[in-house]
Amino acid sequence: PLALRDYDPTYVPPFGITMYGSVDEGAGLSKMQAAGAHWVVTVMSWRAIQPERGVWNWAAFDPKVQNAHAAGMRVLVLFHDNPPWAAPYPDGPVTDTQDLVNFIAAAVERYNGDGVDDAPGSPRVDAWTFYAEPDAGDPVRYPWKGHWGEQPERYAEMLAQVAPVIRERDPRARIANGGLAYDWFKEEGGPFVRDFLTRTLQALNNRGRVGRFLDAIAFHYYPISGLRWPTLREKAAIADRNGAAGLPLWVPEMGYWSSPDAGSSEARQAAVLAQMFVRGMASDIRLMAWFAVFDDGPGTEEHGLFWGRDLSRPKL
Repeated sequence: PLALRDYDPTYVPPFGITMYGSVDEGAGLSKMQAAGAHWVVTVMSWRAIQPERGVWNWAAFDPKVQNAHAAGMRVLVLFHDNPPWAAPYPDGPVTDTQDLVNFIAAAVERYNGDGVDDAPGSPRVDAWTFYAEPDAGDPVRYPWKGHWGEQPERYAEMLAQVAPVIRERDPRARIANGGLAYDWFKEEGGPFVRDFLTRTLQALNNRGRVGRFLDAIAFHYYPISGLRWPTLREKAAIADRNGAAGLPLWVPEMGYWSSPDAGSSEARQAAVLAQMFVRGMASDIRLMAWFAVFDDGPGTEEHGLFWGRDLSRPKL
């Protein structure tokens, strides 16, 4: 007979893929499913869905969740891109948090799969994160980054207000901070604030405990700081170092380049991909998403698994 120890029937493999654009056949959905991806990480633009107060347009986002759901994959949403009427910056604090709470309430209700006020087909969003790399704190030099870095208490306040709304409308959904860069800190000339996570967690703890609002700590990993984070394993101590020991870890963006100009190759990229996933599993990281499918957009150059946007040209 087969005897299993610590068997968990709810276990979902941690492998995922970032698909920030479309989530469909042309974007490689079936290829990623066949490769073993169980998660799709995609973005939800508030500006695109609610360009004006009271105006709603879900047409561009519905297919993302519907297609992932039909493929049997789970969905992690990165919420971002505030509309100008709601905030001065696309990825920073909003003018009135209640506007954000109202939007998230509508979005969770639409994608909680309960059959009431759902998107067609009742697809589910399984996890929610808020603003990519929110530890950035230099909107002048780096306007495309998050703008919460110098305001961690406001970020904690935002999480403390949206989390109860998500839990009420979808108790199964999980919540994490937006994936942190946690690298290239301001004292080194970069945009990121070193103590952002510590101060965010302290502010949440002042409201009770972190676990009321977050189910995981999310961070990004690219091996660009060999001395600080030689592998994913070292950076995975981020929760322990910042006062969130015990919370699961997610990596909604990780990647490596294939360019010979950067000292790599297709073979090197393939080897590093395998190493990163194995080290992540050994570090008990519960979700890891490779960035990205294609080499076809800003920030994706040479990181993709296919050349250009051609699914007939896979890398090694």
